[in-house]
Amino acid sequence: MAVNTQGTTVPVSFFSCNSDQTNLFSVQPGVPVLNALQMASTFLSVAHGSACQADESCADNSGNAAAYLVTMAKAVIDSIIKGVEFPCSDDRRMQDVLLRLMLLVNDGALIINQEAEPLLRDDATHFLIWAEQQMKGGAQ
Repeated sequence: MAVNTQGTTVPVSFFSCNSDQTNLFSVQPGVPVLNALQMASTFLSVAHGSACQADESCADNSGNAAAYLVTMAKAVIDSIIKGVEFPCSDDRRMQDVLLRLMLLVNDGALIINQEAEPLLRDDATHFLIWAEQQMKGGAQ
């Protein structure tokens, strides 16, 4: 089995439609993983709603069991979406830039030239304050 290192979907056929076990549908390759996980979570939300409605009309609690299983599957997918760091995301790149900037400032390698025009010094000072706030969680 090949390992997917691109962070995208690979083709997976599903939904056998005849006695030969021919699959009718397939997940398309090349979809970014985060987008695919978000869609899977959406599908599970719809399935959960359907299972809950079925439970109200079923005497044997089969809808209730399906609702529990869908809830668990959705929680796993949502956990993956929230827990996986995607190294190519713009937010992650911005965090890396801000971290490096703060390290340079803290090490004294990046300083504001006190001989620069006052407006430029103020802009640089405000930028560094903003960058530090972003590193602490985006406080304004």
